[in-house]
Amino acid sequence: MGAALGGGSMEAAFGAETGSLLTKVTIYAVIGFFLLSFALYLGNIGVRKGQAAENGENLLSEVVDESVPVNAPGNSSADSALQQVLQLNQDNAESANDEASDVVSGLAQEGEAAAEEIKTEAEEVANP
Repeated sequence: MGAALGGGSMEAAFGAETGSLLTKVTIYAVIGFFLLSFALYLGNIGVRKGQAAENGENLLSEVVDESVPVNAPGNSSADSALQQVLQLNQDNAESANDEASDVVSGLAQEGEAAAEEIKTEAEEVANP
Protein backbone atom coordinates (compact mmCIF):
# COMPACT_ATOMS: atom_id res chain seq x y z
CA MET A 1 0.00 0.00 0.00
CA GLY A 2 2.94 2.30 0.70
CA ALA A 3 4.12 2.02 -2.90
CA ALA A 4 0.63 2.81 -4.19
CA LEU A 5 0.47 6.04 -2.20
CA GLY A 6 4.03 7.01 -3.00
CA GLY A 7 6.07 5.94 0.02
CA GLY A 8 6.01 8.86 2.44
CA SER A 9 2.52 9.99 1.50
CA MET A 10 1.11 6.87 3.20
CA GLU A 11 2.41 8.09 6.54
CA ALA A 12 1.02 11.54 5.80
CA ALA A 13 -2.44 10.10 5.02
CA PHE A 14 -2.76 7.52 7.83
CA GLY A 15 -0.17 8.60 10.37
CA ALA A 16 3.22 7.33 11.48
CA GLU A 17 1.99 3.94 12.80
CA THR A 18 0.37 2.86 9.53
CA GLY A 19 1.96 -0.62 9.53
CA SER A 20 0.52 -1.58 12.88
CA LEU A 21 -2.87 -0.16 11.87
CA LEU A 22 -2.99 -2.31 8.74
CA THR A 23 -1.90 -5.34 10.78
CA LYS A 24 -4.71 -4.80 13.30
CA VAL A 25 -7.30 -4.30 10.56
CA THR A 26 -6.16 -7.51 8.85
CA ILE A 27 -6.32 -9.50 12.09
CA TYR A 28 -9.81 -8.22 12.90
CA ALA A 29 -10.97 -8.96 9.35
CA VAL A 30 -9.68 -12.55 9.55
CA ILE A 31 -11.30 -13.10 12.96
CA GLY A 32 -14.57 -11.67 11.65
CA PHE A 33 -14.42 -13.92 8.58
CA PHE A 34 -13.94 -17.06 10.68
CA LEU A 35 -16.70 -16.10 13.12
CA LEU A 36 -19.10 -15.37 10.27
CA SER A 37 -18.21 -18.66 8.56
CA PHE A 38 -18.77 -20.61 11.79
CA ALA A 39 -22.11 -18.87 12.41
CA LEU A 40 -23.28 -19.75 8.88
CA TYR A 41 -22.18 -23.36 9.43
CA LEU A 42 -24.20 -23.63 12.67
CA GLY A 43 -27.18 -22.02 10.98
CA ASN A 44 -27.01 -24.55 8.16
CA ILE A 45 -26.98 -27.42 10.67
CA GLY A 46 -30.06 -25.97 12.39
CA VAL A 47 -31.93 -25.63 9.11
CA ARG A 48 -31.18 -29.23 8.15
CA LYS A 49 -32.32 -30.56 11.54
CA GLY A 50 -35.50 -28.50 11.28
CA GLN A 51 -36.26 -29.89 7.83
CA ALA A 52 -35.63 -33.44 9.05
CA ALA A 53 -37.97 -32.91 12.00
CA GLU A 54 -40.70 -31.54 9.72
CA ASN A 55 -40.40 -34.55 7.45
CA GLY A 56 -40.65 -36.92 10.43
CA GLU A 57 -37.20 -38.33 9.91
CA ASN A 58 -35.09 -39.38 12.85
CA LEU A 59 -32.11 -41.58 13.49
CA LEU A 60 -34.13 -44.39 15.12
CA SER A 61 -36.39 -44.83 12.11
CA GLU A 62 -33.35 -44.96 9.84
CA VAL A 63 -31.70 -47.63 11.99
CA VAL A 64 -34.87 -49.73 12.24
CA ASP A 65 -35.55 -49.42 8.52
CA GLU A 66 -32.03 -50.52 7.66
CA SER A 67 -31.71 -53.33 10.21
CA VAL A 68 -35.08 -55.09 9.73
CA PRO A 69 -36.03 -55.79 6.12
CA VAL A 70 -39.77 -55.58 5.56
CA ASN A 71 -40.07 -58.69 3.38
CA ALA A 72 -37.56 -60.85 5.26
CA PRO A 73 -38.86 -64.31 6.17
CA GLY A 74 -39.65 -64.64 9.87
CA ASN A 75 -39.41 -60.89 10.49
CA SER A 76 -42.90 -59.47 10.52
CA SER A 77 -43.38 -55.91 11.61
CA ALA A 78 -45.26 -57.12 14.72
CA ASP A 79 -42.25 -59.17 15.86
CA SER A 80 -39.61 -56.51 15.41
CA ALA A 81 -37.16 -55.93 18.20
CA LEU A 82 -38.33 -52.37 18.66
CA GLN A 83 -41.92 -53.44 19.22
CA GLN A 84 -40.79 -56.12 21.66
CA VAL A 85 -38.88 -53.53 23.65
CA LEU A 86 -41.86 -51.18 23.64
CA GLN A 87 -44.17 -53.97 24.79
CA LEU A 88 -41.76 -54.94 27.57
CA ASN A 89 -41.56 -51.31 28.65
CA GLN A 90 -45.35 -51.05 28.72
CA ASP A 91 -45.63 -54.28 30.75
CA ASN A 92 -43.07 -53.00 33.25
CA ALA A 93 -44.95 -49.71 33.57
CA GLU A 94 -48.24 -51.53 34.19
CA SER A 95 -46.71 -53.77 36.86
CA ALA A 96 -45.10 -50.74 38.53
CA ASN A 97 -48.50 -49.00 38.55
CA ASP A 98 -50.13 -52.07 40.09
CA GLU A 99 -47.45 -52.26 42.80
CA ALA A 100 -47.77 -48.56 43.52
CA SER A 101 -51.56 -48.78 43.85
CA ASP A 102 -51.16 -51.76 46.22
CA VAL A 103 -48.73 -49.80 48.37
CA VAL A 104 -51.00 -46.76 48.42
CA SER A 105 -54.06 -48.80 49.37
CA GLY A 106 -52.07 -50.56 52.11
CA LEU A 107 -50.90 -47.22 53.49
CA ALA A 108 -54.46 -45.91 53.38
CA GLN A 109 -55.70 -48.92 55.35
CA GLU A 110 -52.92 -48.51 57.91
CA GLY A 111 -53.75 -44.80 58.18
CA GLU A 112 -57.41 -45.54 58.77
CA ALA A 113 -56.55 -48.12 61.42
CA ALA A 114 -54.18 -45.70 63.17
CA ALA A 115 -56.80 -42.94 63.04
CA GLU A 116 -59.40 -45.27 64.56
CA GLU A 117 -56.98 -46.28 67.32
CA ILE A 118 -56.17 -42.64 68.12
CA LYS A 119 -59.88 -41.85 68.18
CA THR A 120 -60.63 -44.63 70.70
CA GLU A 121 -57.70 -43.58 72.90
CA ALA A 122 -58.88 -39.97 72.79
CA GLU A 123 -62.38 -41.05 73.83
CA GLU A 124 -60.94 -43.07 76.72
CA VAL A 125 -58.91 -40.09 77.90
CA ALA A 126 -61.87 -37.72 77.54
CA ASN A 127 -64.28 -40.11 79.30
CA PRO A 128 -62.42 -41.75 82.21
